[in-house]
Amino acid sequence: MTPRVAIRNLSFLGVSLASAVSVAAAQLKEAQVTQVVKDVKLLPTGAAARPAAVSDEVREGIAVRTGVDSRSELKFTDQTLARLGANTLFSFNEGTRNLNLQDGAMLLRVPKGAGGAKINSSAVTAAITGTTVMVETHALTKKNKDSYYKFIVLEGTARLYLPGRLGESTLVKAGQMIIMRLDSKMIPEPVDVDIGKITQSSLLVTGFPTPLGSENLIAYEQLKQNEQKTSGQLYETNLVIYGAGTNVLFTDPNTVDVAVSAESNAAQSPTPAPTPAPTPAPTPDKFGAPSVIASPNPYVINSGTVITTDPSITTNGVTDFGKIWRGPAIDGPLSAFIFGSTSSFDTTSGFDTELNGQMGGAGFKFTALQLTGNPTIVTTNGEINLGLIAVDSITSGNPGGVLTFAGIRGLLLATQNGPITLGPEISFSGLHDLNIYARGSGGDLTLGSNISTTSQVRLSC
Repeated sequence: MTPRVAIRNLSFLGVSLASAVSVAAAQLKEAQVTQVVKDVKLLPTGAAARPAAVSDEVREGIAVRTGVDSRSELKFTDQTLARLGANTLFSFNEGTRNLNLQDGAMLLRVPKGAGGAKINSSAVTAAITGTTVMVETHALTKKNKDSYYKFIVLEGTARLYLPGRLGESTLVKAGQMIIMRLDSKMIPEPVDVDIGKITQSSLLVTGFPTPLGSENLIAYEQLKQNEQKTSGQLYETNLVIYGAGTNVLFTDPNTVDVAVSAESNAAQSPTPAPTPAPTPAPTPDKFGAPSVIASPNPYVINSGTVITTDPSITTNGVTDFGKIWRGPAIDGPLSAFIFGSTSSFDTTSGFDTELNGQMGGAGFKFTALQLTGNPTIVTTNGEINLGLIAVDSITSGNPGGVLTFAGIRGLLLATQNGPITLGPEISFSGLHDLNIYARGSGGDLTLGSNISTTSQVRLSC
């Protein structure tokens, strides 16, 4: 399979956007302003503009305009979310689910089950369902001679159409981007972009304190990209797109200034000199004693973390690997497997007696661990037991929430020689078995979390 190139970073501010969205589902009656950053104004038809405030209602006949370095967020009753970048003009037609953006940039999240949506612009129509997308159009002249359109799918899928050109459409999947001139007569093939880099750098993602609601879905797509990198199907490049244009640049200015100008599929674009594909690092063996994930310290598991029992763990775009314990007959006692040896306390506490009867599971070992949110769990390999081990300590932190580890039957939280301190900001629910084991001379257990399981809880310190 030919490796694909991932463009690493894009900017989604300071551009011009003109598009409209219509949804063949429940009609939109009103939106509520949920975030205001700097200069955001409401423009009622036939009335003077006024500053927007959180909880303001936006209905037909009221436009929203953001100024320089400003942002806003609107939420509809079906939880559809629209985030507007700087220099954006937005409105919608009540009762039709038609959203109109003139000048600006938008991130649109339509929840699963909320119905489909169409994002219409003068150049392209995008049909989406249950998807998180980013849209940008930059018009430099009234004739759109130097106008550009960008469309990125963070999760889900979308299909782009050219108005008036029957059959001219392109499917865009998660982690792909379409970039084209507004006067193009055909839609170019999608290119792969780095989801992790975009979500870490775009203010439409990072510039708001509240969650999108699709973080787990985006994280799962990011995890699949990481697996493609590992297998050599997808590889990192030093190509980057800055700002409102379509110039693809090398990040090392000593190499070359401009690699390619992706202006239009109607005109053949020059091809940049290919960046040699680095040899992908081999995936570590799934078996054997677990090695310590030393950085970050503590390792923070949050609502954006994706854990596969294959086993891998991805947080903030970085993937680390664990090991699979296949039971005492193959890998020896669990205590020796995860701690390096069996202590007298392991024996007297009954740790191995209680857990060695299990059929095994996936495990990860950290220097220290903090739980701040509920991760997404992927159990496609059939493993349903999970161990999270820390050499030093395990703690909890905000924002917290209910930790279900959905898909996991038995969860083990254990320290090799340190305390476990879990506060009321988190709770455990839905697990069949929960084992919390603070081991060693510093193994104090402080538990302030609510726990609800369907079978049993084991606490040892």
